[in-house]
Amino acid sequence: MDYGFFRRAVYAPGTDWSAGLQFDLFLSAFNLSDRVRHVYDRVAAGAKLWLIQQEYNISSEDLPSEDRFCSNAPDESGYCLELVDKVQADLGSLAGLSICLDSTGMLRPHLLCLLKLLQLSGVSQLYILYAEPETYKKQEHTTFSAGAISDVRPIHGFEGSPATESDDDLLIIGMGYDDRMIAEVAEDRAKADKIQLFGLPSLSADMYQQSVLRSRKAAEELSDPNFAEQNRAFAPANDPFGTASALSELVANRRRQKRISNLYLSPLGTKPQVIGFGLYHMFECALGGASIIFPFSKGYAAETGTGVSKIWMYTIEF
Repeated sequence: MDYGFFRRAVYAPGTDWSAGLQFDLFLSAFNLSDRVRHVYDRVAAGAKLWLIQQEYNISSEDLPSEDRFCSNAPDESGYCLELVDKVQADLGSLAGLSICLDSTGMLRPHLLCLLKLLQLSGVSQLYILYAEPETYKKQEHTTFSAGAISDVRPIHGFEGSPATESDDDLLIIGMGYDDRMIAEVAEDRAKADKIQLFGLPSLSADMYQQSVLRSRKAAEELSDPNFAEQNRAFAPANDPFGTASALSELVANRRRQKRISNLYLSPLGTKPQVIGFGLYHMFECALGGASIIFPFSKGYAAETGTGVSKIWMYTIEF
């Protein structure tokens, strides 16, 4: 699969970056970050819908006044199925619509599940936005999850068919800032060989170092006390297509050297990297035994970054 055919564009926030962009439907997950409001206010669309995710625990006083979608569904698939049903009831078939999704505020499991459902709903072309932060509020001390981690399981729609033998399992973790989530995933697949996929180039000059500092707190669970070079790999933090290509190459190289009994992917890095994990699974692993697994937390921080550095648009062809 050649992911180089997919298109991407980058815009400066201080410019009239959204001029000429017009969609039938715009979806954006609401949180307390300035980035999601910046994008929402500038994108032109026939219909706009805020997606309210209960895991952010946002008070009713802080919710937006515009049209919004809420659900009490217990998991990502129930939430996304209800969302797609609502949109289809309001707008009809999605197959002919121009749809744009802002990934900035989306929880990672919901983002991947929605990506898969839109494909299954007949959407042939999807535009995805991502607004980079200028910095994270607490730098390497930034925490994205809150409360207990309830489960480590495959994201719905990205379950594989695992082999009973597990001697040659491989786990590739998209490395982010949340060492607690990294540790949970690594411990859940304790016997698997582990590759840490860092975002490099990173969103800003210091974010790679911050991610490395956080990852070292999970060194024991990663079975990597010495930060060994063979356990590290890199993909651009702001490029889903580069991430998908990196995953494809990593897995192909591993298979040339050694068999893989089960392949596990865990995207804990930036939203563009999460999209890249999803695309790789959808285009190259859908019929195989690979699973995208995630450490599900009771809650997530509703505001982590400050400012807007860049706005990216990715055009995905299914």
